[in-house]
Amino acid sequence: MTDLTLGQKIRLGLGALALLRKHSDLIPQLRVVAKDAFALWDSVVPLEPASNAAPIHETIAAHLTPEEQQQFDRATQGTGAG
Repeated sequence: MTDLTLGQKIRLGLGALALLRKHSDLIPQLRVVAKDAFALWDSVVPLEPASNAAPIHETIAAHLTPEEQQQFDRATQGTGAG
C-alpha cells in the first residue's frame, strides 16, 4: 500500500468535497453506500491504536495557504442537514 503525502491527502479530500457538492442530489443514496462501505472496511481492517497526533483540522490548517484555508472552510460549512 502506498503512503500518500499530506498534500495528496488534502487534494483528495478537497476533490471529494467538490464531487459531493457537484452531485449533491445523490447524497442520500451515497450515504447509504458509504455507510455500507465503511462497515465493510471496519469489519475487515483492524483498528489502529490511537496516536498522539494533532487533530486533523490542525494538521491541515498548518499546511494550507490562506486561500486554500478559505476554500476548505467554505467546503466544510455544510447545510447542517444530516
